[in-house]
Amino acid sequence: MLSEPHSFLAQAFAGPRSYLPMASHAYALSGNPLTMDDFHRRYLLLNQYLADPHPLTQLKPEAIAPGLATLTCQQVIELLLHWPGAPQRNAILDAVCVEFGLCPVDNSPFRIWGYYAPGQGALPLHVYIGCDGWLYDTLPGLPAHRTRDSHGRCPPSWLLRHGMQPLDEAHVCSTAVHALAAGTLASIHAPEQAWRTVTEASG
Repeated sequence: MLSEPHSFLAQAFAGPRSYLPMASHAYALSGNPLTMDDFHRRYLLLNQYLADPHPLTQLKPEAIAPGLATLTCQQVIELLLHWPGAPQRNAILDAVCVEFGLCPVDNSPFRIWGYYAPGQGALPLHVYIGCDGWLYDTLPGLPAHRTRDSHGRCPPSWLLRHGMQPLDEAHVCSTAVHALAAGTLASIHAPEQAWRTVTEASG
């Protein structure tokens, strides 16, 4: 169920590292501009395999899926065997974290969130981070943003670009991970003066 639009305070990252060219998944899973093209390629390829796993059925189950770095053919195919809806979305988000070097764990201050827009493919349309009561995200052409939100439904860059309506909780899931990538942590652990208030808005 959608909630009413609400007011929120967002801050933009103004530190020395630029995240402007990055897709949300590249920032959340890597934060490294030198590897973002490879991350994006693998992300799209995994989405392609989930849409059509037939090429993987012709290979050894234990073989790494061609073009990926970690997930095997069998691991990718098994994602499609989960019950559609939340169970499958959770399994896919865990697999995304594994493919990009973030190990899912039971308890951690770090969470990877994913928003699955209906009809927009098997992978999250928007990937973002939760840490210590903040949500962090970006979109291409925007700096990284953060806002206070412990429920995972108000990623600030997304709301700034697409409107102030919180995301539908039915299409959002998250997983705790043992750590975040160094490139991402460079913004999260930056001093307070690296963040500037950019908006206080109401939908």
